[in-house]
Amino acid sequence: MKILMYARLVGGIANHVFFLSKELKRLGYEISIISQKEIPSIKILDGFYYLDSPLAIKKLLNVCKDCSILHVHNTATSSEVFIPKLVKIPIVNTIHTAVGDNIYGKIGYEVTKKIAKIYSNSRATVALSKKSMDILKDYQKNVRLIPNGVDAEIFKPKKAKRIFDGITIGYLGQLRREKNIESLAKACKKFGFNLAIAGVGPLFKRIKDMECRNIRVLGFVKDAVEFYNSIDIFVLPSYAENDPLTILEAMACGKPIVATKCVDYVKDDFGLTCDYDFKSIGNAIEEILKMDYKKMGINARKYVLKHRTWKKCATEVEKIYKSILN
Repeated sequence: MKILMYARLVGGIANHVFFLSKELKRLGYEISIISQKEIPSIKILDGFYYLDSPLAIKKLLNVCKDCSILHVHNTATSSEVFIPKLVKIPIVNTIHTAVGDNIYGKIGYEVTKKIAKIYSNSRATVALSKKSMDILKDYQKNVRLIPNGVDAEIFKPKKAKRIFDGITIGYLGQLRREKNIESLAKACKKFGFNLAIAGVGPLFKRIKDMECRNIRVLGFVKDAVEFYNSIDIFVLPSYAENDPLTILEAMACGKPIVATKCVDYVKDDFGLTCDYDFKSIGNAIEEILKMDYKKMGINARKYVLKHRTWKKCATEVEKIYKSILN
């Protein structure tokens, strides 16, 4: 069986498509991938509403002729609007748009609704999070909750060079407004926590200017596994997310989590959730440091191994493919 994946291959979406395709190939599927050709000069808002080249949709239609299923990884690019009317083979969707609070999260809700309406006749839709599923089930007939996976053979505990001598808080990801990094940096500065920030993006210079004795901004890091293992607690302060891979990667490396309320699966045995302001973030970090956070890190990896492998993810996606073709 030949499956065509259509996605904007950047960041976490690229990782999702790559690792899912890898596991599906192990299950015997032939996978082709077409990347949306983004026009970088046209972007309405960070993370949403990308316009892409007409060449991508033209190639898509040609390749579809030899495929059994088109699996669209929706991120609100312009070509996605036309796919349901132009493509003749069964369509499966995975919705990647971030949802949550603040303007970014609210826009994410509206974008998700729009995508769901446009693809109302899809044979199946994959929701990566409970929040996303709650939106989609009002517009789609066949919605499955299949969250992201992580390669626990790559992301695992190991010895790593420390960034600070003392306990270290860490963040890895894009430096954009919806990620709320400034609140995390402000919290660590006010509370006196050591903070290592890895990543690049539109706010890099602004975040870099916040460096001080206990805050280091590393920019792009080549070895994410090394970074996760150089910190003690991973913090995700975002206003909007769907099912962020960075949390799973950190958990697979044995790190406990502090995340804002837009992440809906963090449990007390491996992490804490908090509000979006710097005081709430600082208080949550302070609280987890009083707990047995090393044991929480062990629990985090156990959770990943039990619930969040790419093999498990691919097996669930395969059930969708089989139900469609049978």
